[in-house]
Amino acid sequence: MLARSAAGLYWMGRYLRRVEHVSRLMEVQVDALVDQSLEQIHFGWLRLFSHLKVTNPSAVLESDFRNHEDWSFSDSFILADDLTFNVDNPSSIVNCFLQGRENARQMRHCISAEMWLSLNRTHFRLKDLTIDSIWQRDPHLFYAEIVQHISTFMGVCAATLYRDERWEFLQIGRYIEHAQLMAALLIYQAQSATMEDYEELDGYDWKSLLDCFQADQPYQNRYGVKVEPNHVMNMLVTDSILPNSIDHAVDQIRMRMGELGQAPAQKSGALAQRFTGRLVSLLRYEWPDVEDKRRLLTLVESLAYKFHDHLSNAWFNYEIIDSSRI
Repeated sequence: MLARSAAGLYWMGRYLRRVEHVSRLMEVQVDALVDQSLEQIHFGWLRLFSHLKVTNPSAVLESDFRNHEDWSFSDSFILADDLTFNVDNPSSIVNCFLQGRENARQMRHCISAEMWLSLNRTHFRLKDLTIDSIWQRDPHLFYAEIVQHISTFMGVCAATLYRDERWEFLQIGRYIEHAQLMAALLIYQAQSATMEDYEELDGYDWKSLLDCFQADQPYQNRYGVKVEPNHVMNMLVTDSILPNSIDHAVDQIRMRMGELGQAPAQKSGALAQRFTGRLVSLLRYEWPDVEDKRRLLTLVESLAYKFHDHLSNAWFNYEIIDSSRI
C-alpha cells in the first residue's frame, strides 16, 4: 500500500490509543477528588503530567502542596482543562482525537464508512463541550464515555476493516503507543516509591493503576486483596493475557509485523523486526531475574522509540530508487 496511507493508519491508531490512555487516567483522577487525601490527589496529577512529558499549567503542582490546602479543587479544574480541552497540549484528549480524526479523514479511502461515522459521532460529542460544562455534572462519567467511544470505534474496526496491511498498521500504531505510555507510567510509578512526599499513599498509587487498566479482578484472583507493588508491576508488565499489559502489546506488535512481510526498505524492516524480538526477550526472559525494574522499563521505552524509528524508515519514509538509473 502507499506509504502515506500506511503512515496515516499507523498514526490514527497511535493518537486514538493516547486518547483512551489519558481518559482512563483522568477518570480515576477526577474520581479521587471526591474522597482521597491531598497527597493522593497531588500524586495523581503529577503522575499524569510527568509520564506524558508535558508541562503542567499550575505552578502549585511543583511547589510544597502541603502549604496550599485548597489547591486540589481550584488547580484540579485548571489541570483537567489542560489535559482535556487544550489543543496546544500535544497529549490532551481533544488534541489527540482531532489528530486521529484528521488522519482518518485523509485515509477515507482506506477505512470503512462505519469507522468514519463512529469517529464523527465522538467528534460532535466533543465539539461544543468545555471544562465548565463537564465539571457541572459528574466529570468522571465524561471520561468513562470517551473510553467507551474509543472502544466502540475499535469494535467497529474489528467488524468492518479488511484484514490486510491497513489493519496491521492501525494495530501496530495502537500497540506501540500503549507500550511506550505504559512503560513511561510505570517508570514514574517505580520512581515515586522512593519519594518522601508519597510515603503515606496507603497503596492508592498502585491500586489506582489496577482500577485504571481493568486489572483489579485478575489481580485479586491471582494474588488476593492485598495490593503489593511488585505484584502489580509484574501483572501490568508481563501478564500476556491482560489486554492492557506491556507484554500483550509487544506480542501483538510481533504478530502484526510478521503479517506485514518484507518492507520496502529491507534493512530498516529487518531492524524493526529485531527490535520487536528484543522487546519480547526482555519482558519474558530478563524481567523475572532483574532487581532494578525501573532500569529495564527505561530500556523497554527506549527500544520502543527505536522500533518506531525503524518502522517509519522501513515503510513510511523510505527512499525510492529510480530503476532507470540502475
